[in-house]
Amino acid sequence: MAISQPLARFSLSLGERAGVRASVSFYNYGQTNIPASAINVVAIAVGASHCLAIKANGTVVGWGNNFVGEINIPASANNVIAVAAGDEHSLALRIDGVVIAWGNSSYGLRNIPAEATNVVAIGAGLNHNLAVRADGSVFAWGDNDVGQINVPSDVSRLNLPFTVRGSVNPDASDIYVLNYSATNAAGAVATTTRTVVVTDTTPPILTLVGASPLNLDVGTPFTDPGATAFDACEGDLTASIVSTGTVNTAAPGSYTLNYTVTDSNGNPATTNRTVLVRDAPAILGFNAFFSGTNAVTGSPVVQFLADVNPNGLATVAFAQYGLNTSYPGRTASVNLPASYNTSTFFATLDGLIPGATYHFRVAASNSLGVAYGPGQTFTGPTLFAAGDLNGDGRVDQTELDNVLSNFWLTSPSLVMTNPSTLGGGLFQFALTNVTGWNLSVFASTNLTDWELLPVPARPVWQFLDPAYTNYPQRFYRLQWP
Repeated sequence: MAISQPLARFSLSLGERAGVRASVSFYNYGQTNIPASAINVVAIAVGASHCLAIKANGTVVGWGNNFVGEINIPASANNVIAVAAGDEHSLALRIDGVVIAWGNSSYGLRNIPAEATNVVAIGAGLNHNLAVRADGSVFAWGDNDVGQINVPSDVSRLNLPFTVRGSVNPDASDIYVLNYSATNAAGAVATTTRTVVVTDTTPPILTLVGASPLNLDVGTPFTDPGATAFDACEGDLTASIVSTGTVNTAAPGSYTLNYTVTDSNGNPATTNRTVLVRDAPAILGFNAFFSGTNAVTGSPVVQFLADVNPNGLATVAFAQYGLNTSYPGRTASVNLPASYNTSTFFATLDGLIPGATYHFRVAASNSLGVAYGPGQTFTGPTLFAAGDLNGDGRVDQTELDNVLSNFWLTSPSLVMTNPSTLGGGLFQFALTNVTGWNLSVFASTNLTDWELLPVPARPVWQFLDPAYTNYPQRFYRLQWP
């Protein structure tokens, strides 16, 4: 609740000095040309040739003479509760007790005294100013040709008892008037009034009835527990709440209900509730495919793949398989998080009987039940030849490279036989573990007497690489056929 307090200010009528007659000329500076922006006004002040007004939102509007900036309202003049106008200067009092001055700077009119803090009332004369602090202290500054700013030492609001008529209800928007009166020792009575504008700027408080998120099992009847609304100024506004959104308890998913309420001053409040309709998991797609063979046993390797929606609950997915529809086998379980998003489940199965037909299906389970995918069959290929990784019945170059790569790096079988010729690019390789290919070698000096050499001859492959010297490093491999 915001409260603005425009203070009524006293005005004094100065009479004609004895024996002196004043001759006055009047000029029109637009004092009667009230600007269109001067609406929702709660207080005004009139100077010699300019006017000021406070709007309900605490801003100040000025019009009339602007010879020395009388109506150049400074940006700091916000949340204003009182204004005063002198000859060619202006004052404003903010709700925080700060005084702001602008316009004519003669006589120090804009030099607010440092002690003028926590101010509750202000006044402006021809060329002097007054301010009253919350403790009743009075401060004056400006022209002092006839003692205008010689504040008597005994001037203090706290020295005189005063009465207040009227009251303010801070919980109800309205314009309230407080009337003050005080009587001095001589019996003189002084009165003034204060206007208090109570504006409702606080939105109502919306409170959900029941939990959020609210969990429901699919098929369970649902009644919106609703919400309550309370406004500081208007009280219970629950009956004014507008609810939007629907919940389909027949379909699992996440639903949102929105609640909105607006008080009579246009202050809105909103909140929402999440309703989770949960169900047993759903298997949306399933497939199984041959992914290779076990390099050691040659048995087929199968991969299962399925799309599973947990339907809002933590779910466990797995594949069942067997040589019949009793599905005696089961893969390792995969945990899927509680969500309404489809997750892809993978499982790999090894050790199948080559050439056998297996029955398989995917299962998913959560606290509301178990779902099974459709039963399917899979026939594994027969036992593969060593190195036949994809089961197509032959060992292609890729498969051969894959197998040989496990041995060539550390095997002594493939050796280089002519390291002394490497600099010329002539290479020779021999397989030292080939049995049955070795040839006995005999040497003779006369073609009659032959001597058996101790080392047999072996198959040797020789090739020439003409571009050998163009590369700092070069690799080779042999291929057959």
